[in-house]
Amino acid sequence: MFSKKKEKEPKEKKKEIIKETLSVLPIRNYDEGIDAFSLEDGTYLDLLEIVTRDRENLQDDVVRFDMFTLTKFERLYSGDHKIVGLNFPINTLSQRKYLDRKLKKTADPIRKEWLMREWDELDRLESMIDRKEFYLFFFGKTKDELEKNRGNILGWIGYGSSKLVKPMGKEKKIQIIRKLCNMNALILADDLVEDEEYE
Repeated sequence: MFSKKKEKEPKEKKKEIIKETLSVLPIRNYDEGIDAFSLEDGTYLDLLEIVTRDRENLQDDVVRFDMFTLTKFERLYSGDHKIVGLNFPINTLSQRKYLDRKLKKTADPIRKEWLMREWDELDRLESMIDRKEFYLFFFGKTKDELEKNRGNILGWIGYGSSKLVKPMGKEKKIQIIRKLCNMNALILADDLVEDEEYE
């Protein structure tokens, strides 16, 4: 009548495997000759920055033209590619330094109050709003194929007043890869890296 409960056999604990970065990330080095990354399997990877626009304030014809151009690109380009978006904090340090210098030079209390208000707005802006950037990752099995793919992409959507992508320098490409590997890394735009002095 009464059945005995079967004793459960203890489960074997899985052995923890600690992965190294090289086993997870296929990028091996940056090839200066073609301005692209070489991957573990001998293929190549390059990045282009997508030019973002404020669609809310653009004319409908311009938005439609961009959509048509991007659709045409997706139909024509047969190579592997991926669009990646990243959020970056807005850096208002140079503007706040400028306001600090103006505050030190100003004796007018009303002007100081306005400068302090601007400084507070910049501080709130930095803590609440992110800057979004998008990148087009594309690949090539050989150096020649990567060069051809880059030329096709830039030819179709990278020239003219309504270009959708633009090339980047080596440092920015490395920063983006670093950001993808460590989302806590702080990356600043090229124009914000240098500490500009205002007089």
